[in-house]
Amino acid sequence: MPKLVTKFKYLKPSARQSRGGYAKYIATREGVEKLDDSQRFAPVTAKQQQLIQRLLKDFPDSREMFEYEDYLQNQTVGSASEFITRAIEDNASQCMTSKTYADYIATRPRAERFGSHGLFTDEGVQVNLEKVSSDLNSYGGNVYTIIISLRREDAERLGFDNGSRWRDMLRTQTQALAENLKIPMEHLKWFAAFHNEGHHPHVHLLAYSTVENEGYLTKQGVHNLRSEFAKDIFAQDLHCIYEQQTEYRDELRAKSKEKVAKLVEQINSGLIVDPQLQQMLVELSRRLKRHKGKKVYGYLSAGTKKLVNHIVDQLCQDSKISALYDLWYRQRDEIFKTYSGDPSERLPLSQNPEFKPIRNAVVRAALGIEHQEEVMEEQQEPDDLGYFSREYGGKKFWWTDEYKLARKYLYGSEDAPPDPVRAMELLQREAEKGNGFALYDLGLMARNGFGCAKDDVLAQEQFSKALAAFMAEESRSKRPGYWQYRIGKMYAMGYGADQNFRKAAEWYEKAAAEGNPFAAYALGCLYRRGQGVERDEARAIAYFQAAAAHGNEYAQRLLDSLRSTSGAQSWSVTNGALSLMRQTASIFQDRFREMDTQYPHHVDRKLQSKIAEKKLAQGQKLGG
Repeated sequence: MPKLVTKFKYLKPSARQSRGGYAKYIATREGVEKLDDSQRFAPVTAKQQQLIQRLLKDFPDSREMFEYEDYLQNQTVGSASEFITRAIEDNASQCMTSKTYADYIATRPRAERFGSHGLFTDEGVQVNLEKVSSDLNSYGGNVYTIIISLRREDAERLGFDNGSRWRDMLRTQTQALAENLKIPMEHLKWFAAFHNEGHHPHVHLLAYSTVENEGYLTKQGVHNLRSEFAKDIFAQDLHCIYEQQTEYRDELRAKSKEKVAKLVEQINSGLIVDPQLQQMLVELSRRLKRHKGKKVYGYLSAGTKKLVNHIVDQLCQDSKISALYDLWYRQRDEIFKTYSGDPSERLPLSQNPEFKPIRNAVVRAALGIEHQEEVMEEQQEPDDLGYFSREYGGKKFWWTDEYKLARKYLYGSEDAPPDPVRAMELLQREAEKGNGFALYDLGLMARNGFGCAKDDVLAQEQFSKALAAFMAEESRSKRPGYWQYRIGKMYAMGYGADQNFRKAAEWYEKAAAEGNPFAAYALGCLYRRGQGVERDEARAIAYFQAAAAHGNEYAQRLLDSLRSTSGAQSWSVTNGALSLMRQTASIFQDRFREMDTQYPHHVDRKLQSKIAEKKLAQGQKLGG
């Protein structure tokens, strides 16, 4: 059984269902069926058994209650009474019209009170029970009811054994209620009451819009609200799960993180692509040429969308992508255990809303097949700096301990996530010393908005200074090949100067003549695409072979891939498929990071702001 049980219903306007009476009932129910110890543990009576059978027939979902599970395990007067009481209460709007259940309703235990009754709502809003009841009876739209139930031991351990704690928790969920009931914040009204039952404390919540016929609750909305309630109530437990407090979480955070890193590395370094995936991308590329509207997933025809979905699911046939998906579900199910007894339903990758970005990644890959714009040499960034350190004695120039520490903060490490603020501090210090590498990294941060606001003007200023530094080093270096390669790369990327592939090719050619394997690889890419030079596959292959002969593994893998496909697929198709694989891996990494940072749940500034807006709209004072 899950740790948290919820029930979602809605009450239509109907003479047979007194919604105002239901509100009064959950707010004021008086009396309790008192049992001494001897009577509580006596065998269930025949009358109780008959009533239980009728309840199960009238309300089949009552079988899902904690109380029913308790009753099946130990059929006593006490357990039967608690199940009957709770089943009637959960279905009070229907039971109130039945004389069979009326006697039980009259002897229900009382709600924990805040003043003259147990009903509460947003902070600062006074609840007039008679008015609430009257408003509900005259209201012409649907009223949504939610019941949230805990085991007694969990409620006491987590501090949810009193009404004040439930009230505070529900007030933080106002935004979630509005979003998932599809009701604007300024129109949302909700009321709740806490019932401090012996074994299963629970809360009843009513919610509706001040605008009739506004609002609806979807299956996804139910899932979202269950998740939000569970994250808040079980924040302590989830904190343990996500802070390596249990052996299982240790495995998820440490071993899974290691597995994810290895799988992503394998995907990023691999160059062998599923031929069926390539063929499907070619077909999608053909269809997109005929498509007249926007070339994004949402604007495609039904048939083309279906093909995109097939491509996404074909991606998941890759063993490494499939393994990432399995790991993602394992971590997700650990969270779901708080409010669901069953593992979450495993959807095909194409149908999982968490991975919608993959669908547009497929479209972009197909669009790029004929005019490949990917600059593959940019992936060499860590390797070309390592080459500089080995071949040129990096400490003599800018490859200092301080700069290496800055890059550790910039890109993160196995034992620590990136820290862009600290990275920028160190890089700025190095830049002030004239470190061209630091200037280049600061340009990247400004261009991407990482650790600072995105600023293309500032980015170009930093790149321009870096380019000047590289040129100065090239002019006085006895081994200029590295600097010539870096200058060529700046022109190829349009960093610090207008993008100019002709100039990039000239600098790459100088660096390749000096034996720089990265320059040879980059020059091969330009000849392959016909950028800055006349397209020439033979020369491209020759440069790749030269780069591979000097140890450039990227060039060697590309040559291996070309041989493995026997030239049947074009370079652009292979690269498009490879790019799609890498983008998919990146999307998975983003989803893992989101799960790592999502818990425990806290109310953010945006939520607090919207709650404040609602209070002001209702004429309430803030902070009360």
